[in-house]
Amino acid sequence: MTRKKKAAAQTPGPEAKRPGQDSDARSESDVQKLLHELEVHQIELEIQNDELRLARDEAEDARAKYADLYDFAPVGFLTLDQSSLIKMVNLSGASLLGMERSRLVGRSFALHLASPFRSDFLAFLERVFATEEKLSIDLELLVEGQENRPVTVEARRAPEAASECQLTVADITERKRAEAALQRNVALFTNLFEQAPICVLFIDSAFRLQQANKMAEPNFGDLVSCLGQDFREILGQLWPKRVADRLAARFRHTLETGELYIAPEFRERRKDTKEMEDYEWQIQRLTLPDGDYGVVAFFNNITERRKAQSAQLKLNLLTASNLKLKEAIARRKAIEKTLRKAKRKLAELLKQSDCQQIQLRDLSHRIIEAQEQERKRISRELHDVVLQSLAGINFQLVVVGKYLAEDPQKLQQKVERAQGLVQDSMDLVHTFARELRPSVLDDLGLMPALNALIKNYLEDSGLRIDLKVFEGVECIEGVERITLYRVVQEALANVARHAQTDRAEVSIQRHRDTIRLEITDYGEGFDTRAERLARKKGRLGMLGMKERVEMVGGVFTARSTLGKSTTIRVELPLPSQDVVSSKP
Repeated sequence: MTRKKKAAAQTPGPEAKRPGQDSDARSESDVQKLLHELEVHQIELEIQNDELRLARDEAEDARAKYADLYDFAPVGFLTLDQSSLIKMVNLSGASLLGMERSRLVGRSFALHLASPFRSDFLAFLERVFATEEKLSIDLELLVEGQENRPVTVEARRAPEAASECQLTVADITERKRAEAALQRNVALFTNLFEQAPICVLFIDSAFRLQQANKMAEPNFGDLVSCLGQDFREILGQLWPKRVADRLAARFRHTLETGELYIAPEFRERRKDTKEMEDYEWQIQRLTLPDGDYGVVAFFNNITERRKAQSAQLKLNLLTASNLKLKEAIARRKAIEKTLRKAKRKLAELLKQSDCQQIQLRDLSHRIIEAQEQERKRISRELHDVVLQSLAGINFQLVVVGKYLAEDPQKLQQKVERAQGLVQDSMDLVHTFARELRPSVLDDLGLMPALNALIKNYLEDSGLRIDLKVFEGVECIEGVERITLYRVVQEALANVARHAQTDRAEVSIQRHRDTIRLEITDYGEGFDTRAERLARKKGRLGMLGMKERVEMVGGVFTARSTLGKSTTIRVELPLPSQDVVSSKP
């Protein structure tokens, strides 16, 4: 309650007391006032308590924030006494020292320093307690299992406790690395500047020569005496005034505008040596670390090179005719060499042509022989089998005439036997016709013809053959169809005759842009050298298949392992691009 409220509470009401009232009435009024004042004081105390609690809470929050800032600061905070014992340390400081905070309190800070720095730190600590100013020093901390950690320490005597000082410890590893890198870069720049293969000059913003490498010494003489001089005066000592003014103007223009200047050719007579010299120049502005500008010039004295070039030009002119003559001779030799090569190549081609003609005549001769042998076999079969069957039929017919009247029952038997002979002759002729050209191949297609062929081998020799073809196989027509059929026919005949097996596989699949035929048996195989010998002796099994496949542009290969298996592979180009792509 405010003072105005207190005064209002103490002011009498509108009804004034008469002088004659008794003392009891005044006592009761005083008691009421006293009670009212006590209530007011109570309210004020409660308000003050609330304010104190609020201030306490704010102080606690501020204390917590300060503790967080103290503990999690990016640098270490420590409080030491005059003997370097640690009184307080934050979490960052404990992390830098590599030890728990509870173990660090009461421990000497100097023990955590590398040995060469301990005496320096103790002397530094004495100076800190002897003055009120903040002092700093660079030290190295010992870290277990790691290299010494460079840190910078700032210390100041505590104002509230003269026997303590406060330290901040910051890790300067990166700064040390940067300083070392800077030193290396400075050394590298110095080496590059001094060992550059061209002349280098540096002129500052006041147009004074500040640096020049050793390559520039032959052109400037005593560089030590020139350093720090006005560059215009140096140019005036080397070149005539006209040339020196022009060069100085060019340097100043680059310094002021930053425009790069390149002079590939500079030829003037020097003032000091009276010699005509040639130079290559390049001028470039640089920005220095302090923000100021400077100019760096790169140049080469190419006088000797120009002289050498001039001499070389004369030499080139003198030797031009000789070179042309040599080139003509070289061209003539190359033509002669080409002619000799062409002659040798022509001889080789003629020799290859003769060999191919011989091979062609040999192949034609063997094909004719094979045809004659096949005709001979068919003739013999017709003579030995069909004619015998017909003779038997004729004999049976004579017998039929003889027994026509004598014995009708025997006549019926003879007729039946004659019919059997006629049927056998018909089957034999049908077999010959099928071997020469199966009609089912032309009438029904490749699949029925192969199925009929496989069925015949199963009935005749017991050879079981698995057939796998792709769905679009019937799109193959013409010479490709008969080629595939004849290769399968010949290969299965070889399996039945020589392989000593009862199982084989035939596969016709589409493989990219070709038709691939594979015939595989699991028999005894054969020696490929023996097969080549058989070809020389006139056997045309494999050779006939190969020639037939190559006649339609295909590729024939045969792989065989003696005692294991044999695989015949034929790859024919697709007859057209519209062959239906199918699944195996």
